[in-house]
Amino acid sequence: MTTNDPDHIEADHIEDVIRSVVWRAIRPLTVAVILCMLLSIGVAAFAWIDSGNKADTIEANQAASTKALAAATQKATAELAAAMAKTNKALCAFRGDIAARVAQGKAFLREHPEGFAGIPAAQLRQTIDGQQRTVDSLAGLDCVGPGP
Repeated sequence: MTTNDPDHIEADHIEDVIRSVVWRAIRPLTVAVILCMLLSIGVAAFAWIDSGNKADTIEANQAASTKALAAATQKATAELAAAMAKTNKALCAFRGDIAARVAQGKAFLREHPEGFAGIPAAQLRQTIDGQQRTVDSLAGLDCVGPGP
């Protein structure tokens, strides 16, 4: 049933115009919202993929750092062992020298029980005792070769 009522035709026409205007206003907003959603999904996907790559990179860096640290530790350990051996050798030589001085001092004191040239025997004994304490303090060294 059609009506020829001018008010009714005008109302239909106004309704069509409003729908058209609203649709023209909403369409770009709808497209913008959809594009924003797609962009958000893309950024999230990129971040997720990038975080996986960073985790792999971090893991590789940690492995390389651990390997470098192990090599540096091994080198430092070898250098320390060499320094310890050198120090031990020097202390052993020092102990041997002091032990020889103790033996010489005791022999000298046997030949000169009263001292010599203004040096009293007590002072000689004190020097020999001090040297003997040094030899005793170095007794724990693991020395190769002739020792005291």
